[in-house]
Amino acid sequence: MQETRMFQKEQVDPLQMKLQQVNGLGQGLIQSAGKNCDVQGLEHDMEEINARWNTLNKKVAQRVAQLQEALLHCGKFQDALEPLLSWLADTEELIANQKPPSAEYKVVKAQIQEQKLLQRLLDDRKATVDMLQAEGGRIAQAAERADREKITGQLESLESRWTGLLSKAAARQKQLEDILVLAKQFHETAEPISDFLSVTEKKLANSEPVGTQTAKIQQQIARHKALEEEIESHATDVHQAVKTGQSLSSLTCSAEQGVLSEKLDSLQARFSEIQDRCCRKAALLEQALSNARLFGEDEVEVLNWLAEVEDKLSSVFVKDYRQDVLQKQHADHLALNEEIVNRKKNVDQAIKNGQALLKQTTGEEVLLIQEKLDGIKTRYADITVTSSKALRTLEQARQLAAKFQSTYEELTWWLRGVEEELAASGGQSPTGEQIPQFQQRQKVSCHFTL
Repeated sequence: MQETRMFQKEQVDPLQMKLQQVNGLGQGLIQSAGKNCDVQGLEHDMEEINARWNTLNKKVAQRVAQLQEALLHCGKFQDALEPLLSWLADTEELIANQKPPSAEYKVVKAQIQEQKLLQRLLDDRKATVDMLQAEGGRIAQAAERADREKITGQLESLESRWTGLLSKAAARQKQLEDILVLAKQFHETAEPISDFLSVTEKKLANSEPVGTQTAKIQQQIARHKALEEEIESHATDVHQAVKTGQSLSSLTCSAEQGVLSEKLDSLQARFSEIQDRCCRKAALLEQALSNARLFGEDEVEVLNWLAEVEDKLSSVFVKDYRQDVLQKQHADHLALNEEIVNRKKNVDQAIKNGQALLKQTTGEEVLLIQEKLDGIKTRYADITVTSSKALRTLEQARQLAAKFQSTYEELTWWLRGVEEELAASGGQSPTGEQIPQFQQRQKVSCHFTL
């Protein structure tokens, strides 16, 4: 029996810890894999290694059961009970350290396989537990009172702990299976929507410039309406994905709920954004068509450009506090501001062409053309002012971000030094030569507070 214990302790138990690590790494790889990445090979390898572990553990459990039965026949109840209690403690620790059920479909599938392995471990030990309880009961009846009370207490503790293990394992298995159903539904609903959103976002980002001729603009309007209809046809799918995700969230832990919440928020925000962008593009196309019926191509091109720049400026704001993000945003807007300045000659030429057109026009169109020309002047002046203000705001934000980063690094360095000093002093009050240093640190602390 001693040799079997040593074998289990030195050979089998370390393998169980390594198996846990392998399963954890495998689940992490599956979770981080791209949507088009084939993980079936990895899943197969994990199932195979778990099956081999199960076979080894079953053989060890059978051998232990045989030896424990032999010990009981020899009247050595405590020697038979001790290794089972040790196994119970290890298994309780294993269950306590299990990762919370994941909301990720691929990961929860792997967790179910891992849970099945644990259930097999429990099944393999059932015969040993039943035998010890039965034999222990008979031994307790024939034992002296003190020994009988001790054995009875041990058997009650064994029953309680064993029942607790079975209950926790069954509850986790049910929880994982319930989550798997919703995780699969969410995966099958959300993934196609995410793919569609990515494709549509690229379409909108790379769409051709608004035309300047009536026929061309009408073609663009027809294609854009088809895209709008396609987007709206996915509204029900988005709603269903959000509903399923919320149901799935109710079954998971707070960390998984946070991840799911971010996914759902992102899904809804992206869908809302492409709806909004589509709506704005439709308005630009309709306005361009109206302009094309009055002006020539050069004037329409300027009006289209004005509308696009106004749309861009409407979404300019400080998006982050990080220097790299603000630097890029500042550079992008600087390029836009230069474009606005360089376009002045085109704007002036469009106005000049429009004024020439006025001399050849009669009736109500005169008022329409004059209104458009006045609008070009006003709109160009407005975007020039707005762009300059935005550029100043971004420059100020960039300077503040740099100052914040510098102060943060200085404060972090100072705190690290103080923590090291406090750790070295063991929390004792400063004495002697340490007092001036302590007072200096207090001044520095006040500086950071201010």
